Amino acid sequence: MRPPDEITVELALPAAYDVRLLTEIPGHGGVDHIFARDDRIVDGGVLVEVGGGGGGWTGSVANGARSVAGAHSGVYSTPSPSTLCVVARGDAYLIDAESPERWWVLEDSPVVTVRCMVAEKLLVFATPWRVIAVGEEGVAWRTSRIAIDGIALGEAVGGELAGIADPDDDEAQDFVVELRTGHHRGGFPFPG
Repeated sequence: MRPPDEITVELALPAAYDVRLLTEIPGHGGVDHIFARDDRIVDGGVLVEVGGGGGGWTGSVANGARSVAGAHSGVYSTPSPSTLCVVARGDAYLIDAESPERWWVLEDSPVVTVRCMVAEKLLVFATPWRVIAVGEEGVAWRTSRIAIDGIALGEAVGGELAGIADPDDDEAQDFVVELRTGHHRGGFPFPG
């Protein structure tokens, strides 16, 4: 399991639960819930304790595959006050805090950056190739491919999120994503 000091915790959007990172599996018989794409944890993950109106529970969230050095880990509130997001080495799990048996994994991975857009009520994810936003009802939008291999997100101003496609490349490309729609300008020009 990853040490808690390497995991971002950001509850910027209103949440009806509390979250605490755990450093080890609880001694009372393990965790209450396991969250994994294939129902098993192979290579560690993020341990959480979640409390709220419906009681509390513990969970182990499986790490994504070792595919990108910059894969992110963190815990975030989401636009839905009863849903939390746990990103474990690039895999983003959205979990109902009141009914943890209801959860899903963002199909886009590895996640390398996460931004809470409080005014727009969005949780925004960047992979090395595109930007995705989750709203209260699930995925709100997904950009087409913007980058060859890397995205750096900048600031959001006036309903637009700035970024750089392929920031480590000599021919890095600026882009802007409209947060309301997911339409973008700039980035690497892919055909189609």
